Amino acid sequence: MDTTTSALRELATSTDTILAELDRQYGAASAALANEHCWVHKLLGERQTGPGRYRTWPTTDQEAVTELERRQDSGELTTYKQGCARKVFTTIGELGERILSNRAEAGRLDDIWEANGGWSRFFLVNANNGHIHRDVSHRRCSRTPTTRHGWNPELSALTEADAVAALGPRLCTLCFPSAPLEWTLGPEKPPRCEGSGKSPVPGTANDPRRHSRYGECTGCHTNQTITSSGAIRAHKPAIT
Repeated sequence: MDTTTSALRELATSTDTILAELDRQYGAASAALANEHCWVHKLLGERQTGPGRYRTWPTTDQEAVTELERRQDSGELTTYKQGCARKVFTTIGELGERILSNRAEAGRLDDIWEANGGWSRFFLVNANNGHIHRDVSHRRCSRTPTTRHGWNPELSALTEADAVAALGPRLCTLCFPSAPLEWTLGPEKPPRCEGSGKSPVPGTANDPRRHSRYGECTGCHTNQTITSSGAIRAHKPAIT
């Protein structure tokens, strides 16, 4: 490794190590801010509607803040809620300043990255079985805005082969279109019993009113859990 490459590696590692910590702090501050906004909605007496994790408030966070400020100024809030509102607004302000400062510093460090040719970066998602991506964008791949990315600054400015050696052959095919197939297949899936996903042996399923249902697998003939669809849950083949 020549001196120039060595210097770039050192700069890349130190810069991205700081960025990784800034990203962690940004995530924590954003989650805390979302929690404070929940309190704003609750102080207004609002309730979330919708299915499961897609439940939403009837107003946006900013609309809720504006309305709570109006009620506070007009004296419509009880003494207790007045105190809660003051505390929430103070915290929202502090978190907002922290997030702005965090993003400004992250932007400054990203400028260093761009000024030095945009060295390679590798992000592993979902810890043990996720893909390796080259950035934190969710627009190109099947990621969502809430996907948590694990920074790997020790690999910054290295090659795809280095990432595979350190993290395993799970490169995202959209992030790394030139990667060999064996680098994108991912870990081999464990073997499944041929009876997985099929109906149990007739007459072996227990009472459907039971909280947990079991039945005999047609593949390995062992007692296995039955899913809500009436099929045997996926499981490994029986050891012979």
